[in-house]
Formats: sequence, C-alpha cells, structure tokens
Amino acid sequence: MMTLPVRAGEQVVEPAVAWAESELDWGEPIPGAPILRSIAGTAVDLRGAMRHFATGVAVVTTHREGAHDAVTVNSLVSLSLEPPLVAISLRRDSRFGLDLLASREWNVCILGGESGSVASTFARDRQTRTAALAALPTRPGTRTDALLLDAPGWLECVLDRTYEVGDHTLFIGVVVAAGTHEPGAQLLFTHGRFHILDHSPDTRPGGTP
Repeated sequence: MMTLPVRAGEQVVEPAVAWAESELDWGEPIPGAPILRSIAGTAVDLRGAMRHFATGVAVVTTHREGAHDAVTVNSLVSLSLEPPLVAISLRRDSRFGLDLLASREWNVCILGGESGSVASTFARDRQTRTAALAALPTRPGTRTDALLLDAPGWLECVLDRTYEVGDHTLFIGVVVAAGTHEPGAQLLFTHGRFHILDHSPDTRPGGTP
C-alpha cells in the first residue's frame, strides 16, 4: 500500500491495533467485498476516493446510566453557526450510538498532534475504550455530563435530531458550550494513517504567512 511522503513539518503515526467501532477507515478495500454502485448503476470506489481527503481527528464521548464511553471519529462536520450545529455519523449498529440516543448528550474532543495514541485507543473495542477513559484525566462538561479529555478544542453538544442515511446514522447536535487552548500541532488522518501537522507558516510564493 502506497503512503504519502513525509514532508517538512509533518510526522506520520502508524496505527498498530485492530479497529472495532471507530469510524476511521484504516485499510484497503476488503478483497472480495461487493462493488458499490451508484443510483445510475456505475461502479463507485467511494472508499478509495475518500482516502485522499485529509480530515481532523476527534474523540466523541457520551454516557448512559452512569457509564461513560468514547469513540474516535473523523466525520465531524460544522453545519451552522446560528444556531451552532455540528454533526457526526456512526454506523447504524453502533452501541455508542445507542448510548448517545439514550442520553442525548455528547462532547467532542478535537485531538492535537501528540494524541495519536489516544485516537488509536478509542478506535478499539468497547472494553478497552471504557478502561482507557477511566484511566485518563477527564472532567465533566460545563453544560453536559459527558466527559471531556484534555484537547486543543472541545464542544459540548445536546442531540437535536438524527437521520438514517444508508448504513450510518447522522447525529446533529446543538453546541451548548465550546472552548480552545493555544493552537499547536494538529492530528490529521489520511490514506489510513495519522499525520502530525504543525503550524509553521507556508513560506512558498503565495503561501499563507
């Protein structure tokens, strides 16, 4: 499998675990898997195309009957500023999604560049995730009972509505609180790997200062 070259200011973190409920797409298409087809009947390699789209990485937390859970996602989308709305998508068979539906509260922890191991941990099975969540420094949200990790940016959300979309459920939340730290290196996900991107200015002609 080809990987992107490491450029100046960028480090690559190799995932090293088997993924469970995470919404990250780590690998190549599964041999023998059915070919996806569009409505028009044309073969569509959606997974292959989307591997070229770099995203940020976040850990989403929720709770149910006193038990807390967290899962790694890269499907976070800002939908609206007024009112402040964000969305994530989870597989329809996700136990985490069922917990979120029950509590109607979830927090988003936007991970920094040094949090590749955290992202890997919360992409694993539920038992591993809950044990890790209990061991890490956390605090409850100011407006929700879901937990917050130490992260460069975070959102506290109350569930507004859901949509069943294909094999996923889209969860839309109203952001009731948010916060940030000073920006540092950013954790990105592309081509099945984490990449650490710092905030060094682009000094090329036409680059952003």
